[in-house]
Amino acid sequence: MKTQHFIYCLAIVAVFFTACKKDTDYRDKWVGSYECEEKYDCWDGAGNHEIKMYQVNVIVTTKGDELIDFFENRREQHYEVRISKDGSFYETDETGSRLKFEGKFHSDSLILTVYHALSPASSDISYYKGKKNKSN
Repeated sequence: MKTQHFIYCLAIVAVFFTACKKDTDYRDKWVGSYECEEKYDCWDGAGNHEIKMYQVNVIVTTKGDELIDFFENRREQHYEVRISKDGSFYETDETGSRLKFEGKFHSDSLILTVYHALSPASSDISYYKGKKNKSN
């Protein structure tokens, strides 16, 4: 009888701890604000090339069960993507033939490349590289 009572108590304790355990979301370590330098490369159909540098903030939040949302404050653009557990990500257009953006988190750093669609004759690309703000 004591053995059954002991097993019953262990089962109750195990159920309690299983119910109380909060699963950690692997994306949480990347959530926060990143101070980034943006290198903006622009090419037009006439062969002109221009490079501009900007200081921007990229805010990273989780969305739903699988997505990460990037908000870039200079253009006020949002980018949503599924992210792998190693911190890498990419997104293609509807046809799957052209990258929209790609990147990787590494430790407290973010590397993000955004391919902006302008027209078939011109394109621009933003390269972001930055560190997570310590206050996050």
